[in-house]
Amino acid sequence: MDKEKRPLGFTNKMAVFILAVLASAVILSFILAVLSIKYEYMGALACWTACLTPIGIGLDIVLNSVVKKNHAENTGESGEGIRYRQLVNEMEGKTI
Repeated sequence: MDKEKRPLGFTNKMAVFILAVLASAVILSFILAVLSIKYEYMGALACWTACLTPIGIGLDIVLNSVVKKNHAENTGESGEGIRYRQLVNEMEGKTI
């Protein structure tokens, strides 16, 4: 089967970018935690929390909207997936 490679659309590129930002936030949080333990810092990390939490929540909302949009685009009228319907149509008439 020869599949043609389609480029990612804008919303899918945005979703990949958002996942990269969220992953980097997790990695930076881990590094900050390790450094806090290493240098025996016992105080609050209020600045980190105050900056990162709203950004993370906003990105989560946008990512959720992208997933719902893709789900709506890839679901047919009867509730089944569009790709599933394409495969069923290709297989109709073929026998083993």
